[in-house]
Amino acid sequence: MLIGAACSVQFSGDRALMLRVVTVGDPDPYDGWIWITGYVLDSKGLATAKRELYVMRAGLVVQRPTAPAKGQPRRSSGRVPASGINRQPSRASRVPTPGPVPSSSSST
Repeated sequence: MLIGAACSVQFSGDRALMLRVVTVGDPDPYDGWIWITGYVLDSKGLATAKRELYVMRAGLVVQRPTAPAKGQPRRSSGRVPASGINRQPSRASRVPTPGPVPSSSSST
């Protein structure tokens, strides 16, 4: 989303920003205003900061960020490849399986 002067005067001119919206808050009692949470995007489309903004809904403009130029490295997703996952829990985290419960019946 492009957050500019139509959203609020605080985002006019060079203070406008691109925001990847993550959540939209509940409706506010002030007609047309909403809370949104998202990540500010730089000129390469990469997230730089998380922000929570109070804006006029009618001023929001859907706009795609520019894609990284060809040949530029992309950031890693941070995921571990499946081959690198240790599927067996460590010894310290293993919990022994309880055995059978002894019977408490007594013979009289």
